[in-house]
Amino acid sequence: MSQDNPTEGPLERLPEAVIAARSQISVIWFIPLVAVAIGFWLVYQNYAARGPEIIIEFKTAEGLAAGKTKVKLKDVEAGTVVDVRVTTDLQHVEARARMEPWAEKHLTAGTHFWIERPRITAGRVSGLQTLMSGAYVGMDPGQGGEPERHFIGLEMPPLVTGTELGRHFVLRSPGLGSLNIGSPVIYRQIDVGRVVGFNLDPSRDYVDIRLFIAEPYDQLVRKHSRFWNASGVDFKLSADGVKVDMDSLVSVLIGGVAFDNPATPESREPAEEEQVFPLYGNQEATRQVAYATRDQYLLYFDGSVRGLSAGAPVELRGFKVGEVVDVRLQLLADDLSVRARVLIEVQPERVEVVGAEAKLTSANRQSGIEKMVERGLRAQLKTGSLLTGQLFVDFDFHPEVREATIGEENGARVLPTIPSSLETIASNLTRLLGKLEAVPVEQIGTDLRDAIRALKEILGSAEVRQAIASFNGMMREGERAGQRFNSEIVPALGTAVQHTHKVLDNLSALVTPASPLYTDVQRLLRELTDAARSIRVMADYLERHPEALITGKGGKR
Repeated sequence: MSQDNPTEGPLERLPEAVIAARSQISVIWFIPLVAVAIGFWLVYQNYAARGPEIIIEFKTAEGLAAGKTKVKLKDVEAGTVVDVRVTTDLQHVEARARMEPWAEKHLTAGTHFWIERPRITAGRVSGLQTLMSGAYVGMDPGQGGEPERHFIGLEMPPLVTGTELGRHFVLRSPGLGSLNIGSPVIYRQIDVGRVVGFNLDPSRDYVDIRLFIAEPYDQLVRKHSRFWNASGVDFKLSADGVKVDMDSLVSVLIGGVAFDNPATPESREPAEEEQVFPLYGNQEATRQVAYATRDQYLLYFDGSVRGLSAGAPVELRGFKVGEVVDVRLQLLADDLSVRARVLIEVQPERVEVVGAEAKLTSANRQSGIEKMVERGLRAQLKTGSLLTGQLFVDFDFHPEVREATIGEENGARVLPTIPSSLETIASNLTRLLGKLEAVPVEQIGTDLRDAIRALKEILGSAEVRQAIASFNGMMREGERAGQRFNSEIVPALGTAVQHTHKVLDNLSALVTPASPLYTDVQRLLRELTDAARSIRVMADYLERHPEALITGKGGKR
């Protein structure tokens, strides 16, 4: 039986396994657990370290690429575009961007985003650096406000960033003109700011134009500063001639706004933020003083008013006192004559009244005008420029003109006028030509021809020839007499003059003090003097004693 199971003996001698209980936790399991913990920690750190996610809406996705396009603030990376998709209404594009944690505090309602790409406009050139680096999303942080995660992107970069220092002002104008966003603001040919926006005012009657003026130039804007449109070239044709004005080449090409401050004490007060200023058409308009008092008068001219238009100056002895408001042509139905009706507006405040104690009122103004008209004040058209032919109204005193009074028509006073100098010259020439036409020129010509013919006949007659021959004979006789006078009479006269000189010399010798004649004459004169004295004495005695003629001197009767 043992032969049938040869292996039973050895199998019974094999060792038996001892079963022992093992530990439930193995050391090897700590390695994956640590790895998982580290993974969770890294995920948490990554989640905690990443910034917020925002959505920006743009009209197009030009220049945007998911995972590549960066969001930059002052050329510092502030985020990355992670997704770009079209909105459900197909009107916009949404760019989802993952921002850096430090940028979270700048994501407020006032923050702006735009796609920075190369742009060339009339006002400026921007984004040229993106030709090499590619487009990116620009960011301009807002100044305070509520946190925001959804933004509307700008189509153009903002002209003024939130970090740029300066102030905003508003200009109010009837129209925008050639101004546009980006147009420069100029102060004495220096670029100090930009036009940053425009819109209609609430009344829809004006356009409000927003300006930004950077520091320190914003301090130049005062409460009474005056702004004007410096766009293009200001070409003015008036009675004063042709005037061309321009500020800068940039403003000529793309438009611009200029401003300055009047030289008055109140102009030193600084302007406030967002102060509204009127926008004048040009610099000349800013210099016009606003006069509150305006008096209207009518003028009538019978001659041509070609060259006179609304806005032409009204002057008094070279000083502007008003302007022409309206010029019309009137046809008088009575005699079918025509005349020019000119409405002028006089600003009496332009004239300084000296010595008047009373306040200048409407009543005494009209009284003063009446007195001036009585003294010869008249309106006359004069040429302001020979180049342009523009006319203006000139007031001056003409005492030689006939008397006139002030009329009234439809509430306006009518002032007397006189013809212009050219009209006076033309009238005088017309009268002169009329007188010349009245002269019988043909009859005078006929009579003159007859007189010349008769004179020729007289000069050609035998009597005239004989008279001329006789006159020639007389002339020859006179010539011979003259020759004889020179040869015979003149020498004789010379001899007579010599004899006369000799006689005078002899007479001079007779009257010298040493000559006997002079002595005798002196003695005779003394004797005559003594005789005259004796006669005077005797006459005096006889006057006192007339009886001496009878009794004699000292005698008794």
